[in-house]
Formats: sequence, C-alpha cells, structure tokens
Amino acid sequence: MPTELNLLNIRIDQDITDFLVQAHRALGILEGMTKYIPNVEHFLEMMVCGDAYYSCRIDNFAVHYSDILMGNNNMTEAKSAINCRKAFHSLPNRFFTPNSLCDLQNSVMEGIIPDGAGMIRKNAFLMRPNVIVNMQEYNLPAPEKIDELLQDLIKYIAVDQSVDILIKTALVYYQFETIHPFNSGNGRVGRLLPALLLMKQGILSKGCLFISEYLYKYNDVCLDWYFGVQHFGNYPEWIKFFLQCIIDSANQTIKRLDGAVDERAKMEKKLQHRNRIFAMQKYIHIFKESK
Repeated sequence: MPTELNLLNIRIDQDITDFLVQAHRALGILEGMTKYIPNVEHFLEMMVCGDAYYSCRIDNFAVHYSDILMGNNNMTEAKSAINCRKAFHSLPNRFFTPNSLCDLQNSVMEGIIPDGAGMIRKNAFLMRPNVIVNMQEYNLPAPEKIDELLQDLIKYIAVDQSVDILIKTALVYYQFETIHPFNSGNGRVGRLLPALLLMKQGILSKGCLFISEYLYKYNDVCLDWYFGVQHFGNYPEWIKFFLQCIIDSANQTIKRLDGAVDERAKMEKKLQHRNRIFAMQKYIHIFKESK
C-alpha cells in the first residue's frame, strides 16, 4: 500500500527550497506571458499538441505530430493523442473527485478500449508478472483499496494548505501513478493532473504546464525515482526531480513563446512592407491612368 499523503512529514532541505524558488519564478513569468501576449491561445495550442505527442510516446504509441494537428483519428495511436489534446482543453471544468477522475480517464480513452473506460479497475495488476526476483517487489494496490487511497489523495489536495503547492503537485502526481486506479490510460491521465492542480490553485490561469516532453526525455530517471519512493520512501529526491521537471518545462514554454512572438513580429513587419509597396504601386497606377 502506498503511504497515505496526509501521514507524510517530509523535511524540506536547502536543495528543495532552491528548486521551489526557481520553479515559482518560472511559473510566474509564464503566467504573465499568457496574460499579456495577444492571441496567445494559438501558440499554446501547438504546445498542447506537442504535449499530447510526448505523452503518447511515453506509453509507446508511435503517433505522428501531423496527425494530431490535422485531427486524423483513424488510427489508435493518433486517436490517443487527439483524446489527450481534447482532455487538456476540458481541464478548466474538472475537479478532484473520484467521479471527475473517472470522467477524465473516459475522455482520454474514448474510442480506444471497448469497455472499462471511466471505471475504476476491478482486478489486481502485477507490475512485472513474468519476472521472478529474490526480493520484495512493489505491486499496485488491490482493487478494494483504490477508493480509500483516492479519498486520501483528494483530502490531501483539499485540506493540507501548509504544504507548498509545487511539492503537493509532485506528490499528487506520484501518488496517482502509484495507485494506478484504472486498467489503462493512467499515465496519460496522470500527466494532466499537475496542470489541473495548478489551475485550480490559481497558479496558472491556462494550465500551460507541459511536462510530457521532459518525462519522455528522462523516463528512465523518472522510473528510478518511482522505485526509490516505493521501496525506500525517498520522497525528497522524487520532489527534487519533479521540481526540476516543472522548471525545465516552464522555461521551455517561455522560450517557445518568446520565439513565436518574435516570428509573428517579423511576419507582421514583412506584411506591412508588402502592403506599403502594393499601396505605392496602386497609387502610381492610378496617377498614370489620370494623366
């Protein structure tokens, strides 16, 4: 059984404090940019597609980015990513309740599995069923324990205000993945939860925390820290890893928004130049015709 989050007492050392300062600063800059960049939604939409792409790649779906952009849902791989894209846009209307989590999983898995979407799993799940090792192995909670663990997760989100929101985000993400409440789609649902939590807490108005690319790049490291918590209770190192994920993901989005704004400015300047040339040519033509 995963340790209940409400029972944790994690020591916040200087390293975690430094990570927190950097992460809050990056998110603050990102929030300011999304509020004051005109038509920022067009830029963010491209990044939502990118996050859906990497989220599916983590789950070994060989999806093509162009299929996501074009809405080509004829193949399961593309449909998985398109579902993630749609689910991201539904986050403002979501809440942290068991029913809402089931609805979110249903959105992610719509049209992909024949049955069981939007339902808590009813069967046991072995992490590595075909591997025999001479040591204790972590396996997922039994189905009858899932509701209790989800209630603890939701209570932790709602009640404990003494924990920094970004530490809470790291722990909520880990705990959800460890509970593994659904038969499939847990990873894709879990990677949406940090953005949902930060939106509900008023940290990000548009939820534009795209963590999937970082987690795809450092997937092996992420799994190592999962096991470190599961076997040894090494929560501080997991928190540091996830805070670094937030910092890098936010800075990457800031960098891309800056680049997109610069490109738009260049395009507008070119269009203005062309319009001036066209207007001048039109004036000369009218002048010649009037002579």
